[in-house]
Amino acid sequence: MGALKRDFSPADLKREMSRCGVDRTIAVQARQTLEETRWLLDLASDHPFIAGVIGWVDLQSPAVDAELEQISAPPETPGCSACSAVGGARISVVRARFAVGSGGSSGTA
Repeated sequence: MGALKRDFSPADLKREMSRCGVDRTIAVQARQTLEETRWLLDLASDHPFIAGVIGWVDLQSPAVDAELEQISAPPETPGCSACSAVGGARISVVRARFAVGSGGSSGTA
């Protein structure tokens, strides 16, 4: 467990991706906070190999509309996972960008 109890940087991720032949990845929030979602969006803006972010928003927040608008505006945000405070229900809405084949054609799902 000791090897996992540390922070991993985008440089760590890029090194492992290169070793495994992976070109792009999607970052998924681990904590249910807007701060983490914003941090992941910042990482995606700074590192093109992070193709998108699955973020989080509290559906019962009085500011949910503004928060969803804010975190879904960047093109790096393919989706948002949301947990309500009642029963921990989770929903995901995904808007992904992807590349098809070796020619690099792109599309949206």
